[in-house]
Amino acid sequence: MSQPLVSVIVLNWNGEKVLAECIDSLLSHDYTNTEIIIVDNASNDNSVKIAARYPQVKLVKNPDNFGYATGNNVGFQHANGKYIVTLNNDIVVDPGWLNEPVRLLENDNRTGVVSCRQMNYFNKNNIDCLYHYPSEFLIFLSYGAGEIFDKNNPLHSEPGLVVSANGASAVYRASLLRELNGFDETYFAYHEECDLCFRIIYKGYKCVYCPSSIVYHMHGYSFKPKSDMFIYYYERNRYRFILKNYPFFYILFHLHLIFYNELRIFAGLLLRNQFGPYLRARFHFFANVKRILQCRKEYSYTNFKEIRKFFKKKKISY
Repeated sequence: MSQPLVSVIVLNWNGEKVLAECIDSLLSHDYTNTEIIIVDNASNDNSVKIAARYPQVKLVKNPDNFGYATGNNVGFQHANGKYIVTLNNDIVVDPGWLNEPVRLLENDNRTGVVSCRQMNYFNKNNIDCLYHYPSEFLIFLSYGAGEIFDKNNPLHSEPGLVVSANGASAVYRASLLRELNGFDETYFAYHEECDLCFRIIYKGYKCVYCPSSIVYHMHGYSFKPKSDMFIYYYERNRYRFILKNYPFFYILFHLHLIFYNELRIFAGLLLRNQFGPYLRARFHFFANVKRILQCRKEYSYTNFKEIRKFFKKKKISY
């Protein structure tokens, strides 16, 4: 049986310490019909020179740091595969990681995206993230982060439907990405993969977790957690995601919880003396409310019932 071509897009920004190991793992895995596309977001280190050492790799150089969303969208334009992987430059893949996601996509035309089992690179028994799930505050949280992988826990070890895949190692149906115009570029970074998975489900496709597809992640290599840059984009996009993706009635129903979460975050950032990026995030969100509301006109929300199921279950069995 012939293998369909898979395009692996590795988004890179100043990844000289991690990029070679990522590429080496891609060149030595079991799935042979792949093209590797390195999209560089105007790195100022030696990572472009490192990528250029590999003749098997296609190198695309952006003139500026376009962020995660636009950077990957540029990669999509250069991809020829039936399926497309978005892979962070700080990911190392297991040799057999791609076989089962491709099988799932080939066997079911309504599967739109597959979430890999993302483990901690530095402690390989610990989970980095398996998939995302929606919280009561209407934002997505990483399921399993920091836990030891438990083969007896069905949420860890069994495949099933989830609401959002890991953007650092997701496998997408290329035709669907083109139909949806890829990531929403207004996000720049954070929440954009959850936004895309919402749109995939709204289109009537499935998001599937595949526990046999294993990758190892050096979490937070590009944007350090709790840095000012992380806080700005995370907080700006948190409200953008809520306003764009949920029906108004559901936002109103959860408004008291959103307000409580806001006070909790506000207090925490005030104590850490990081109120500046929080204020900038809120200002830029409210400055763009009209534009976000325009995006809502593209949604019918008719498949929101499929998303609501995940507020009761983190993963749904086949």
